[in-house]
Amino acid sequence: MAFYGRVKSEISLLSSQRSTLQRSLIAPSISQAFRNFAHVPGQKETKIKVPIAMFGGSGNYASALYIAAVKVNSVDKVDSELLQFVEGVKGSPITSQFIKDISVAKDVRVKVIQDIATQAKFSDVTKNFLVLLAENGRLKNVDTIAKRFAELAMAYKGEVKATVTTVIYFFDHKCRTYSHDKLTEVKEDWATYVVDDVFGKQEAIILPN
Repeated sequence: MAFYGRVKSEISLLSSQRSTLQRSLIAPSISQAFRNFAHVPGQKETKIKVPIAMFGGSGNYASALYIAAVKVNSVDKVDSELLQFVEGVKGSPITSQFIKDISVAKDVRVKVIQDIATQAKFSDVTKNFLVLLAENGRLKNVDTIAKRFAELAMAYKGEVKATVTTVIYFFDHKCRTYSHDKLTEVKEDWATYVVDDVFGKQEAIILPN
């Protein structure tokens, strides 16, 4: 990703400002941060139900992001941008190391993330969320959070992920016949994985892809 090209120099420049912070200083009240993030200024508060119950820290962050994205009708866009960020981090060893380094001062983390999000032209929801993660020392969990958010995004669009396991090879036409007979409104987008098992070859049919 092009906008990661200058991250190396950005991190090198700011690394001299590193300082070890107490966790209590890095992460203020998480629940308050969630409330502040999910609130859209000037917009009447609307009760939004998260379609899937999420648990743990990553689940809470994903839920907060979902609520904020729904309020501005940007679930798909945020899902795409978050995936773009995660893939960019995976493709850049320097950036990957940076987000995992808890010794980096909060203001340094925030500035780098703001620069990356600005260069990538991320939406305000995605940019503000990544900044929130930087402020709370949670950037290292962004991959897991992105996966949780992807589940919520699928539920938001009414998509269901189903796995069919069989000892018989499912040709594409048989897959589609089965889907139309047994399911409704299923995307015709298939991924087939062959798994060697004691019973022979099994086909795991994943939909949607």
